Amino acid sequence: MADIDSDGDLDLLAGSSGGVAVRLNNGSGAFSGTQTVTLPTSWTIVMADVDGDGDLDLTSASQSGKVSIRLNDGSGTFSGGSDVTIGGTVQGLALGDLDGDGDLDFVASVHATTGTVAVRFNNGSGSFSGSTSVSVGSNPNGMTLGTWMATATWTCSRPTKLPPAR
Repeated sequence: MADIDSDGDLDLLAGSSGGVAVRLNNGSGAFSGTQTVTLPTSWTIVMADVDGDGDLDLTSASQSGKVSIRLNDGSGTFSGGSDVTIGGTVQGLALGDLDGDGDLDFVASVHATTGTVAVRFNNGSGSFSGSTSVSVGSNPNGMTLGTWMATATWTCSRPTKLPPAR
């Protein structure tokens, strides 16, 4: 679920063997519309602004070895984009700025005995390039990206005298 038509409510997207069904929320929890975005069978759907225009675009991982990108026109209609061939069965998909250039890149797990995660870099307009693979072990599935940082705060309220170091 994501607000794909920018009206402030969550709309419905459901992957299937024929693509991704898109149903718009009227704001009261009723869904309508008949748009189906034709794609290979979708294992994972991630909504993110991959072309930098402020709306949520559709990215989908498929059993056909591709990550499909379809661009949102701002009203919840998807078209254009591309299919990035990864190989194997792509099950997990996550997006984040991996190279620090301000746009969203992706990682995709390839469920196969090769045990790899494919890394592709966004050119800023929703097209992806590069062909980096990272070995992670047999049959990777889900993916997530994030920043994890452990912090600690220490306060000393009573100064102590330490003996000189020897």
